[in-house]
Amino acid sequence: MDRLGLIASRLREVGVQNICLSGGEPTDHPYFERMVSLLVRYGFSVSIITASRPEYPLDRLSAVLPLLSHITFSADSTGAALVGNTRRHFETAADLFRALPERSSKSIHLNIFRLSEIEVSTICDIVDRLGHPQLALSFLYLSADILLEQRLSKEVYFDILHRDYALLQGRFSIGQELMAAFRLLTGSENRARCQSKKLFVSASGSVRLCPYADDGQLAISMSREELRAGIHRFTKGPPGHTEACAPFCFDS
Repeated sequence: MDRLGLIASRLREVGVQNICLSGGEPTDHPYFERMVSLLVRYGFSVSIITASRPEYPLDRLSAVLPLLSHITFSADSTGAALVGNTRRHFETAADLFRALPERSSKSIHLNIFRLSEIEVSTICDIVDRLGHPQLALSFLYLSADILLEQRLSKEVYFDILHRDYALLQGRFSIGQELMAAFRLLTGSENRARCQSKKLFVSASGSVRLCPYADDGQLAISMSREELRAGIHRFTKGPPGHTEACAPFCFDS
């Protein structure tokens, strides 16, 4: 908690206003409630991305619900869950969404891969029953190592992405962010440089512009001036692995 206090203090000093707690799984942290409370006391708007897995600790989330600006329940399509060996089901996300008060600011994020027409229909039915909640979709990024592990060629991967896109397009209104992510993942569009306004801060206090790019990192223990100058260099630099960051950085 002392380290978190240092991180919070330094980030406030350089002008950060919003913090999102994400993976691993924030609600599994033994001091989760204290972490949220401390960050709010420092004046941050605190949100959370949390995995929609079975036996979800809803009591821990409910304990800090009034302090959170937003809750995102992350889920995987059947194909994405098989690749990642996860249990983050869309149906569970829907149940958790229903369990929170209507006034709560909440959304569902679904990683998609190798969809079927039946699964898309099921997703649409659930969305209808929920009253059309805020739903964000991301195509599953597979690195070269994961493609090799899954015994997939890049051509087959691209074919799957195109089919998923077509299935979604038939049932959903495709937004500009998802369209841009699709183009980057399939190599049909390149971004001149990273335009994200996010920073990624580890529990140990290292600060990076991108969790995937090998562009160095900053220490939270730096002076305010050094940290601010380092962040400025990050935002003016070239992009990292644009394929990898595509699902994360289109809200800047």
